[in-house]
Amino acid sequence: MSLGLTQDELAKQVGEKVTTIKKIEAGEFKPSISLARKLEKLLKVVLLIPAEEPLHELGRYAKKGGELSGVRLGDILKLKKEGRR
Repeated sequence: MSLGLTQDELAKQVGEKVTTIKKIEAGEFKPSISLARKLEKLLKVVLLIPAEEPLHELGRYAKKGGELSGVRLGDILKLKKEGRR
């Protein structure tokens, strides 16, 4: 939304179906690494966590109880808007 793209436009730019984009945003589908890289490049966000990132850094993706949850595209965009990575 911050880039002024509809889900349909985003889907076309990354070569995917709009239903795939909707499912990713809803947290119902995890994109492949290649799709995640396309989304990172287009949206200028970080979606993939390098394997060498220390485990304590994963805490930013944890729920309140400490359990790791899936990270939705909306979560990443919110962090970016707040000025965090």
